[in-house]
Amino acid sequence: MGSALPETVNATTTFEVPMADINLDFKNSRKRIDPEAVTTLAASIENLGLLQPINVVRREAGGYILIAGFTRYEAVKMLGLRSIAATVLAGDEATLIEANLAENLARTDLSLVSSIEAVKRLVTQLSGDTDEVARRLGYTQKQMTDRLALAACSQSVLDALDEGKINLGHAVLLSAFTEAISSRRSTLFLIRLD
Repeated sequence: MGSALPETVNATTTFEVPMADINLDFKNSRKRIDPEAVTTLAASIENLGLLQPINVVRREAGGYILIAGFTRYEAVKMLGLRSIAATVLAGDEATLIEANLAENLARTDLSLVSSIEAVKRLVTQLSGDTDEVARRLGYTQKQMTDRLALAACSQSVLDALDEGKINLGHAVLLSAFTEAISSRRSTLFLIRLD
């Protein structure tokens, strides 16, 4: 996939940020954080310290918004520590979404559904420029097309895929069906207006 931190994100120095100053206003790409992973990471941090800082952005109202490192943040919070090592990033919202997605795509446990939703948000931020999103994330055009097709699925289909109740092939079929139903509803609505 070749995901790397985008060159447009300007990182400043890493320093200790009070936990109380960190806000979770930013929507994380990862929908679910495994409680067992948080507990395991907390034990590691307790023994070895935090090996990788979290990424934050300054908040206009004061404090910081967590951009990447949600599991690390939760583990430090679990330990009751008062501060955490953080790198402050600068950039527009699209760039910050890209930074969050790049970090999460590098991990193998990011679900397909989480990556689909994050890609959809990035496409929106970049005014629908799917070629630019594919270039930034290192996706082939087919990977991009597949994710956008799945983004058309209803939330219940995406939840079923995420929970393993249906497989990817079923979701792809349902995405076409969802689009057809939506189109039919729109047509029926327009006919009723006449």
